[in-house]
Amino acid sequence: MMPHRHWVRNYSPLCIPIRLADNSIVYSSGVGTVVFDPVMMDGKPSKPVEFTRVLHVPSLQNNLLSCLYLARHKHIIIHIDSEQMDFSLNGKSLFCAPIHSDNCAVLSGSSERLSESAN
Repeated sequence: MMPHRHWVRNYSPLCIPIRLADNSIVYSSGVGTVVFDPVMMDGKPSKPVEFTRVLHVPSLQNNLLSCLYLARHKHIIIHIDSEQMDFSLNGKSLFCAPIHSDNCAVLSGSSERLSESAN
């Protein structure tokens, strides 16, 4: 889920309720795909990754990634240690997320490509 409409490709309107951790409800506006350009911990860029079924939720403050969905449905292996999370598939590293002092992890890379279908 993300608040950034301009990152979403193949956008389709979709309004569904989403219950947040604080028990409040927000609504999606659409769904599509997002291309993410990872940067690995050694600073080297990696092959782009396409996230599918990404919900556009304008009222979110931050992007949210479901690690359990990736593990269960996309068979991505997630290794977590005290400093970072590493995501791999079939033995190949896809992307990583350094863990910050506030116990939040942020993917290393960018998704700032403008969608061809964004207006």
